[in-house]
Amino acid sequence: MTQVNFTDKEYAFFKEYADSLGLSIPQMIFESVRECATNDEEDRILFDKAYEKYLADGKQTISFEELVKSLDE
Repeated sequence: MTQVNFTDKEYAFFKEYADSLGLSIPQMIFESVRECATNDEEDRILFDKAYEKYLADGKQTISFEELVKSLDE
């Protein structure tokens, strides 16, 4: 078991938000973290697929330094 301490103000905020969702504070925190992790994973998968397509289409990347240098030329 893990214990997390909140200030009274933080607790009141979490309690009000959790109540509005019909959840307990631990349930609300778990759902929020799960949703963020799921979104991050979905974003990573979409990025990987888009980057693979970009490379498969014959595109090449350059570093930021190379970009700046090309703009100076």
